[in-house]
Amino acid sequence: MAQSIWMSVLWESDDIDKTTQELVYFIHKLARELVISNYYQEAKLFYEQLITLDEDNLLNYKCLLDLNLQINNQEEAEIIFKHLINSNYSDHAIYLEYAQFLAKQYRHEELFLILKQGIKKFPFEQNLYLAMVQFLKNNGRAKEAIAFAEQGLKLNPDNIIFQLENAKILPIIYESEEEIEFYRKRFTEHLDNISQNLCLKNEMEKKIALTAISLSTNFYLQYQGKNDLKIQKKYGDLLEKITKANFATTSKYKVNNDKKRRIKIGIISCHFRDHNGANWALGWIKSLDKNKFIINCYYLEITEDYITKEFIKYSDNFYFCSSDLKTTIETINKDQLNVLIYTDIGMKPITNILASIRLVSIQCVTFGHPITSGLSTIDYYISRELMETENSKNYYTEKLILLPNNGFYLEDINLPKKVTNRETFGFDHNSILYLSTQSLFKYLPQFDYIYPEIATQIPLAKFIFIEFPISKYVNHLFRKRLKKAFAKYHLNYHDYCIILPRLNEEKFMSLHMVGDIFLDTFTWSADNTCRLAVSCDLPVVTYPGEFMRGRHSYGILKMIDVKETITYSEKEYIEMAIKLGNNLQWRQKIINKMKKNKHKLFYDLDCIQGLEKFLTNIVTHEI
Repeated sequence: MAQSIWMSVLWESDDIDKTTQELVYFIHKLARELVISNYYQEAKLFYEQLITLDEDNLLNYKCLLDLNLQINNQEEAEIIFKHLINSNYSDHAIYLEYAQFLAKQYRHEELFLILKQGIKKFPFEQNLYLAMVQFLKNNGRAKEAIAFAEQGLKLNPDNIIFQLENAKILPIIYESEEEIEFYRKRFTEHLDNISQNLCLKNEMEKKIALTAISLSTNFYLQYQGKNDLKIQKKYGDLLEKITKANFATTSKYKVNNDKKRRIKIGIISCHFRDHNGANWALGWIKSLDKNKFIINCYYLEITEDYITKEFIKYSDNFYFCSSDLKTTIETINKDQLNVLIYTDIGMKPITNILASIRLVSIQCVTFGHPITSGLSTIDYYISRELMETENSKNYYTEKLILLPNNGFYLEDINLPKKVTNRETFGFDHNSILYLSTQSLFKYLPQFDYIYPEIATQIPLAKFIFIEFPISKYVNHLFRKRLKKAFAKYHLNYHDYCIILPRLNEEKFMSLHMVGDIFLDTFTWSADNTCRLAVSCDLPVVTYPGEFMRGRHSYGILKMIDVKETITYSEKEYIEMAIKLGNNLQWRQKIINKMKKNKHKLFYDLDCIQGLEKFLTNIVTHEI
């Protein structure tokens, strides 16, 4: 069709050059209209004919590329990417687009080389350096990220977007305790400098600053095992200054006027799906008394699964909020809420931004991400009685509220019915399987010696870890740390450590069904995985830390009254792990007690009653 149109026009023309130009314009216009009307394949044919007519015009290739990306034709899109990059195409953005294309396919090494090539070709384009910094940062390659950040900042030292991304360069895992202190100090110094020089005098400065806080969070800072109160407050102050400048007239809240005088609760998250950040909140929503409470959920993403459908089913109103902050703010504002609860501030930039704005008269955060928000706009931190200490209130900028027990209303974990044996995972029957199956960023280097210490007394020990799914570099560093730790004991870590690839949910559960002992992580304790271990009758060795995030397993074991495997020093932890490995009779005693009591973890209405009482009291001004 496309070819017949332009051929017939050319045959009838007296001035072929002029007619060709007019024809190119006409076909471009027609192709664009076909795309708008969703006639993608027809548009594709026209763009291909444009390239035939004017093969030296690289913009024609770019149009065809955009269309192939739109219809998810990845193979053809990549051919065009390579053609444009190897040509004289003058727009550096093609490197950014190709990098994004590769990132979606987890082709990290190719992505790195493409950005490096782009920087070489366009050495004065700061956006290429920024993309490189973000890529390296997200893959745990902090030292390389800093090097590119220093180069990029020379082009425009006052770019707050680049400054803030540079400040948030943090390793995903650390090689030493000294490295933790270095990056902690570096983050603080850069944050102080940004705050002191923050300029929000005109609309452009305000929008750029808002973009700066929209790109990422300081998520990995909280895994350093330190008291983050001061740092979180500094970061929170920066967020509030920027959002106040951008949304000063938007964030007005109203009072709920429900005729039945029910309390109107909003719950907001990026994780209303099968994600630990908020999936537990489904139990709250199911169990709160609908005669007393109206529950609105505000979902800040678009990914849906079976958990999302449950949230939709049990909410009074469920909103898929757009990425447009103003629209989301207006949606919440018109609902006239009494209380707004954030499940997991700190995990996503959009949550941080919204939380830094006073949208509702009473705003709370809870334990989907167990760290203080540092925001003056958040009034209460809803935590868990069994996981906090007498000093815990000193670690929050919010007023600390303790729900009874572990704060969860959860249903039984549905374990796989199909029997899995050790051979499925390549384990032998004689090994003592110590499972430590947390995300690798929870493992701090000062505790690496724990594993070889245990191995010296348990020759048949096998320590089972799970790879970090998005960075080979992080996995390499972790193996390097284990090798070093075991070498100090004249042991080969390969003889004792198995690092499995990321498993799907069923295989992950099955793994815990064939293990012998679960070793909790230090400073950031297992929560969901600990409940899984208990459900699979795995004795759990834990050493509770100073902060709530290091006391999850402690609270779970207290809840089921299995206190024997709670330890209070690293020495006790090692001894407990050895005792469980050596003494099968005693291990079975612990298992029997877990089997008897593990039901206590589930269907806990005490926490719901505590939540209802808290919500009623704050609305009626009794707190």
